Amino acid sequence: MTRRIRADLDLSSARSVVSSRYGRSWLTNIDPTRYAVPVLVSELADKWVEVSSEIPGSSGMTQQAILRFSEHVQGQMDVASQPDFQLHDLRVRHLDAWEMSLLEHQRLHPTDSPYRKAVQFFALLRRIDDDDSGRLHAKVVDRLARPTRLSHIRKAGRSDFSDGELRRLRSAAHRLVFRANVDTQEGASVPTRDVLVALFILLALATGEPPEVLRQLTYDDIVASAAPGHGVPRSASLERLVRSDIVDSVCITYTKSRSGLKYDEVYNRKLHRALHHAVRGVVMITAAARQQTNERSLWLVESKGEVNQVNWANVSFRQWCDSYVHGERIEGKAQFSRLRKSVVRRELVVSPTRYLRDGRRHTSRTLLAHYTNSSTLRAHAGTLLVGTIEGLFAGAIGPTVITPEAEEILRDSVGASHRLTPTDPRVDLSSAHKGGLADCMDPLDSPHAPEGSVCPVALAGQCFTCPNAVITQEHLPALVEMSRISAPESSTDAALWREVWEPTYRSTTSILKLFPANKVREASDRGQAVLVDLGIRNGPRGLDE
Repeated sequence: MTRRIRADLDLSSARSVVSSRYGRSWLTNIDPTRYAVPVLVSELADKWVEVSSEIPGSSGMTQQAILRFSEHVQGQMDVASQPDFQLHDLRVRHLDAWEMSLLEHQRLHPTDSPYRKAVQFFALLRRIDDDDSGRLHAKVVDRLARPTRLSHIRKAGRSDFSDGELRRLRSAAHRLVFRANVDTQEGASVPTRDVLVALFILLALATGEPPEVLRQLTYDDIVASAAPGHGVPRSASLERLVRSDIVDSVCITYTKSRSGLKYDEVYNRKLHRALHHAVRGVVMITAAARQQTNERSLWLVESKGEVNQVNWANVSFRQWCDSYVHGERIEGKAQFSRLRKSVVRRELVVSPTRYLRDGRRHTSRTLLAHYTNSSTLRAHAGTLLVGTIEGLFAGAIGPTVITPEAEEILRDSVGASHRLTPTDPRVDLSSAHKGGLADCMDPLDSPHAPEGSVCPVALAGQCFTCPNAVITQEHLPALVEMSRISAPESSTDAALWREVWEPTYRSTTSILKLFPANKVREASDRGQAVLVDLGIRNGPRGLDE
């Protein structure tokens, strides 16, 4: 049977997307003529081009997912005999077979790439169905509503630099920058790559921004204002203000390509002296180089007789450290990302509660999962947790949720008493105040009973909206069961559901999202065994059968 192919579908031309990384442009493409299923590849490639501007940080991985899927699917027997195979012919078996091949690859090579390919490809197909309903087979759409069976694998994070290492790094960077400033005044024009590394270290330690964000900074991303009383026109260039040493404040525009986020940070000279000196060094030392090129990057170096922005892929931080850092050798892998971790750790130790509430760096979940690989931070884990608990109490927004990552950190750092109070941050998850559905910080201080009386609703589900509750992974079966019981589709009276069950439903569904999906699925099988006392069940739930 001859299948109808869209008349406007181009089967002979490659689709291309230009993306930027570290301030450099990269061209990626998909060529349908290289595959035995050109129609399918063309349809996928057209959608990839359309959405790439929306997902700049994931465009490359989505392209790789399309290429790997196309290579795999064209080898399946039913597809090999159909050169006009297209999206509408796609079936669940094709997706499952590809997913199984990714699972096998992930088993042999435990990396995160197979998982990311599956997630990005499934998301692309869901987008196609959203934009053009009916284009995919109904069972394929149902399959896409379920998550991939691959696991998210994240390698153990590397530790930050110690305080001693930071002092030696900063000292080495200052020595190079001072020497470069002297050379600039004597007529040297273009900084060496090692000087740029020194400037980068000082800027990274002053801002705490990720390396990939700092590498994208351009001269135009920095706006300075002069201190009052100098009579400098508003139109004065950044270089003039810096050279005259009259900068009062600096505004830097940062761009995060993967998330598409752009934001401004303002730094005052008196409050942020390190940042002021770092920006001054970058602008002054690269000033002459900027006059020799149209490049607007902050990071300019001479290569093969031309001035261009430095290729950071060719920069060895380890070699720089071995050449310029005095004293003991820098331990571990010398990576620029560890500079940011060092700043994160310093900010946390100084003011953990303010850090977690601010959220500019990371959410508390991301922090506990990926940014606590530091002996100093682990020693302060109890302080960080209690600071978060105090914020929850102040806002009266519900229970304290301790994710598996947080449990591990707490076990490594503290352990004496399970009782959680704002004045006693010690935590032992082996527990003394275990409840039927959740742990409780004080069963005699229930918001549902007079002071000193035992909580009367510990088995009724209200724990999941109570600020006294402490919820860990062992409470997942109860969470799943209460989420099922309190679901709106189970109620016969919408008004009564909103009054009695909606708070529990909203709380349980939001808490479940904080735990790994595979753990939630495992807990679902044990939910029916949870003892729940619904009390007035016949009212809001309808008659028992």
